[in-house]
Amino acid sequence: MKKHIFRIGIKNFPAAHGGVETCTQYFVENTLDRYDFTIFTCWKNATLPEKFSKVRVFQLAPGWFARFRQIRAAVEDKKNTILDFQMEMFVPLAMVFSLLGYNVVSTIHGRSHHNPKISWFVRKLIWIVDVLGVNIVGRTVYVSKVDYDVMHNYTLRKFYHIPNGSAVCTCVNNAPVKDMVFIGRISVQKNIAALIAAAEQDECDLDIYGPFDEREAEYTALIRGLFAKSTHAHYCGVLEPEDIYSTLGRYRYFVNPSKCEASPNAVIEAGACGLRLYLSDIPGHRLLGYPEVCYFDPDDVRLVSLPMDGLRSVANIEHHRRELSLGKQIARYDEVYNSFG
Repeated sequence: MKKHIFRIGIKNFPAAHGGVETCTQYFVENTLDRYDFTIFTCWKNATLPEKFSKVRVFQLAPGWFARFRQIRAAVEDKKNTILDFQMEMFVPLAMVFSLLGYNVVSTIHGRSHHNPKISWFVRKLIWIVDVLGVNIVGRTVYVSKVDYDVMHNYTLRKFYHIPNGSAVCTCVNNAPVKDMVFIGRISVQKNIAALIAAAEQDECDLDIYGPFDEREAEYTALIRGLFAKSTHAHYCGVLEPEDIYSTLGRYRYFVNPSKCEASPNAVIEAGACGLRLYLSDIPGHRLLGYPEVCYFDPDDVRLVSLPMDGLRSVANIEHHRRELSLGKQIARYDEVYNSFG
């Protein structure tokens, strides 16, 4: 009998954007033969395509008590169901279901206790909840190796490190025609204003794909204004997940100036396609381990040092196959899910 996996707390399904949503879509697409799925999203969903006809998708109700009742009512076979809560904000709900005897996984894509935009008092509360969570929830998965290493100091329980993974690229373009690309959310965290400024200062053509973060209204207005004035940085819209690899194949370099990452899915996809990587010098990038990469200070973004030899990085492709493939990520989650018996 198939285990029934609940993935709870992603923004939308199928993925419209975002690494967490894309990872869930990739996982579901490739494991429908071994698991049944129910997805609870935070946002309203579009009509499901035919390939997901067997997947149940619901929008989470507003309010924590309503969500608790909604999820509990959807569980038909408690013993054979695994509740996998995505994102740190759902740790309290994961703890409640764990204490009630459900099979629960808490997948933490990034811990926010160090986010300077959050007050010191709230960050301390988040830290306390994180420590309680790793000690109470049945299984905890950290996407970031940094978070995984830190939490060893606060529990003796076994928990897991599972970085994001993406499919192996089978259509590598050995003759890219454009120079640089960024794919990702256009937000303060991603440092896009500095990236556009660097493209202008260094006179390097750069294409940028991704959704604006409408929660950051002032920053979104700033970035739209920078694009309107820019000669070298070009906004190219939002990509569908199925178009990412074919788009990446047109470029030589993937650039990411982000100031904070856990396990950045867009960088992993670029590595799968053999792009040379030009990344901000932060732990989330270095821990991916790609061999052909240049790092730069996220507070001083410059693009002039990129050697444009026009060749694909075989070393990055091979590293991706060994360490960051979707198959390896799925195998690691199989271990977690099957540990419930």
